[in-house]
Amino acid sequence: NLSNIPKIVFGMGMLLFIRNEGYQFLKRNLILATKLIPISLIIVSIYFITTGHEASNWWNLGFRMTFKGNDPNDFSALLIALGAFSYYLVFKSISKLWTFVGIVSTILVVYSVLLTGSRGGMLTLVFTTILTLLLFSKRNFKRSILVIFFLIFFVLALFYSNLIDFNFIYERFFGKYITDISSLTAGRTDWWKAAFEAFKQKPLLGYGGSRSASLWINFNKYGEAKVMHNIYVEILIQYGIVGLTVFLSLIIRLLVDLKNLLKLNKKQATDTTYLIIPFISLASILFAGLALSLQWQPLLWYLIPLCLVIGSFVEKYVHEN
Repeated sequence: NLSNIPKIVFGMGMLLFIRNEGYQFLKRNLILATKLIPISLIIVSIYFITTGHEASNWWNLGFRMTFKGNDPNDFSALLIALGAFSYYLVFKSISKLWTFVGIVSTILVVYSVLLTGSRGGMLTLVFTTILTLLLFSKRNFKRSILVIFFLIFFVLALFYSNLIDFNFIYERFFGKYITDISSLTAGRTDWWKAAFEAFKQKPLLGYGGSRSASLWINFNKYGEAKVMHNIYVEILIQYGIVGLTVFLSLIIRLLVDLKNLLKLNKKQATDTTYLIIPFISLASILFAGLALSLQWQPLLWYLIPLCLVIGSFVEKYVHEN
């Protein structure tokens, strides 16, 4: 249960550090990140598309690509979560140069995710795009409409140019190898069933904070050492009801903070939507976590304190005014 405590300690330390440095420190660094992260995504995506990938054959129907040494699902989830910074430039930048950077970065992220053939990645991409439209479109409706048409045009261009094998994507979701709920979820529902059976044995505190717990449970049940591929089921197994309650309480707190932030943005004359970006990134990770074991993904424990400290600044501002 103590094996991942350093990540929680880091998160607490980061929260206290930013609170101590103050709002202007947070603002400067977030605005800087809206430029540096999209540039970084362009570099990573170009490397991935050209030479930095590995290909695997899926049922002889098509090839999935992933970043060297990485899992295609995890890779696509992280790309999309960080891609929220690229979306910000597309929706909100007043500079033509940085808007262009955001567009290029977004295009490369979308293309890279499609190349991975990750169903979870594609669903997370749709979720993140819709969430971003909902949160960013209020003060810039015309640009939001342009973004929607551009994304549609881009997907159609990929389809007709054959740069992406959409037949393979169709097979991934609806093909002949998808015969039941187990095959649709790539065995995940079977692993979750084993998890809930095991949970009954240790419901309060779980089996300990190691992925070995899931591997052991599924090996005993099915003869396969597999993780649960679900962030919430993993926490339930590893830390029981106590751990899951704490984690869900964090999420509820962050939802309240986001609600307060949206109210503040609505009232203020100045645009502070850059504060929403970490919440979108975190929501992407949590959505992707419905099918992935991301409970100790470092980016998750970077975004949680970042969103909490934004919430604390918003709460302080509301109380002072």
